[in-house]
Amino acid sequence: MNFKGLLGTILIVFGGFLLFGDPSKVEWPARLGPPAVKFMKFCVDYLPYSGVVSIVLGLATWMMVKKDS
Repeated sequence: MNFKGLLGTILIVFGGFLLFGDPSKVEWPARLGPPAVKFMKFCVDYLPYSGVVSIVLGLATWMMVKKDS
């Protein structure tokens, strides 16, 4: 498997974790302070979107591999 194929696989797997992960099980460290906790909660709220983007990028990378070969 070449580099593009490996990159596509990693992006798809990472996107799946982001898309189907359970953010309610994440415990926020209290010592970080409110701004950091707000930022982390914001990231968790939008993780499904980044998961979809990651999966789409992985599929696009796979299409480039198929086209090159």
